[in-house]
Amino acid sequence: MPNVSTLSAAALADLLDEVTKLTGIGFLDHDHRTDEIFWSPGMRRHFGWGPNEPVTLGEIIAQVVPEDRPTIAAAVARAHDPAGDGRYDVVHRVRRRNDGELRWLATRSQTFFEDGRPVRTIGAVTDVTARQFFASPGTDQGTAARLWDILDRSLNEIYVFDAVSLRFHYANAGALRNLGYAPEAIGTMTPLDLKPSFTEATFRAVIEPLLKGTVAQLAFETVHRRADGTTYPVDVRLQVMESDGSRVFLAVINDVTERRATEEARRLAESAMATAPHPMLIARADGAIEWVNAALVRQWGYDHPSQLIGQPRDVVVVRDTLAASAQALFRDGQWEGELTARRRDDTTFTVQCAAAVLRDARGELTHVMGSMIDITERKRAEAAMRASLEEKEALLKEVHHRVKNNLQVVTSLLALQAQREQRPEVLTALRDTQGRVRAMALLHETLYRSPSLSRVSLASYLEAIGAQLARSYLTEAAPRLTVQVDDVALPIDQAMPCGLLVSELVTNAFKHAFGAGAGGSIVVAATRDREAVVLSVSDDGVGLPAEVDLTTTPSLGLRLVRRLTDQLNGELTIERARGTAITVRFEVAPTPEPVEIRS
Repeated sequence: MPNVSTLSAAALADLLDEVTKLTGIGFLDHDHRTDEIFWSPGMRRHFGWGPNEPVTLGEIIAQVVPEDRPTIAAAVARAHDPAGDGRYDVVHRVRRRNDGELRWLATRSQTFFEDGRPVRTIGAVTDVTARQFFASPGTDQGTAARLWDILDRSLNEIYVFDAVSLRFHYANAGALRNLGYAPEAIGTMTPLDLKPSFTEATFRAVIEPLLKGTVAQLAFETVHRRADGTTYPVDVRLQVMESDGSRVFLAVINDVTERRATEEARRLAESAMATAPHPMLIARADGAIEWVNAALVRQWGYDHPSQLIGQPRDVVVVRDTLAASAQALFRDGQWEGELTARRRDDTTFTVQCAAAVLRDARGELTHVMGSMIDITERKRAEAAMRASLEEKEALLKEVHHRVKNNLQVVTSLLALQAQREQRPEVLTALRDTQGRVRAMALLHETLYRSPSLSRVSLASYLEAIGAQLARSYLTEAAPRLTVQVDDVALPIDQAMPCGLLVSELVTNAFKHAFGAGAGGSIVVAATRDREAVVLSVSDDGVGLPAEVDLTTTPSLGLRLVRRLTDQLNGELTIERARGTAITVRFEVAPTPEPVEIRS
């Protein structure tokens, strides 16, 4: 970048013009020896001169308001006195040449001397018109400067513009920041440049009541257009002020983008609530209804919301059902459940309600909002379904009861046949079959007594089988049978094979694991291992012979054990260390939730 001292006059003028655009300050440079004066473009604009028009000091002085000329003359004399400091600092009024507007200018300059004579004066001029309108006659400059600084720092947009030409005298930092304009640019504009929704005619019509004095202030909303062409909503407060015979408008403007967004969100929420198909209400903390939507008015049999506004909540909801929900609502801040609602004709019906408390900024509870759905038809359908399920449950229980009875008849027939049979092998087969039929009958009896028909308690079922088998082999020297089963619920398709497995293995242990009068113990165990069940029958008897292979054994009972294991999709293992332990591990099949009949 070149040194400023090496710039040409044109380049220096351009540089000073950019400074003026950024700061609003104009510059002058007066060579007293040649009487040549350099006026920066910003300086020319302050006085209303074109960029190329010739201008003399006399013409500039002629623009000063006559009342201020003596003050200027005295200040110039002091600045040109070699005995002084050469400083000049004056605020005065001028009539701008191009449009005749009255402007307040603050000029500060420094005069340099050689041999006691002034040779050069360099100065800066700032347009302070807006400040003068707000400066009280008795206010000292320090206080005025502080007040002006507060005004300039305001987050609101603050403007001062001429009542005749509408041209801006001032825009604070907040306005310039929001708009994206430089101070010098805003000085050439009017409110019409910022408000695209107005024409000059419509805007003057709006401000006419202020000029006529029929109103003290105007307030309206419009949009502002930024330098980049984007727009934003604003709230405008406008008043007229007068000083030294000139009138200006003071505009205080708020950017209401966030407020508009909040209002729009609230409007959408209110619209959604008002048009929601489900009845909704808002009640005050004291219980009085403050708002209801159209759905509630209609479904409760009223004609207009006004018939409910101000009424207590128990006009629409039975008080007794409210009491139970209120405690949970105020404790947790929200609540869901069933309430009994009351229509205008005093008939009642059941609603599903979701309620929440509303609090103010201090956290104080102010309102309760609730949404309700008429579930009369759903309750009716549930009652019908419950009755149907009860009927089917009763029917299924009767089926299981009859199957159990029929199986008992079969076991009785097998017992009668066994009494007539003399052949040992046939007699054994009949008794084994009788035990298997009893195991199936016990399953149906367990289902008959169970609250659920979809699952069977494995513990109850196996304990019943164990008790029955123990009675069948009850002798003084009979082995002791122990059943240790976790509380596992199995579907009937898995419970039946488990029961038959236990029946076969326990029967086999009673018959073959112990010698005559040897005693001993048999243990039936079932444990839950995540999604699987581990079922085992073990004894401390003589043990299964090593040559017995379940895949090739001719024994009907052991072949049945293998097939039942396959039916369970299980894994079968045999241990022969201390007696015999046969274990079957299988995955529990998924089943629907049990249907329970409640009285």
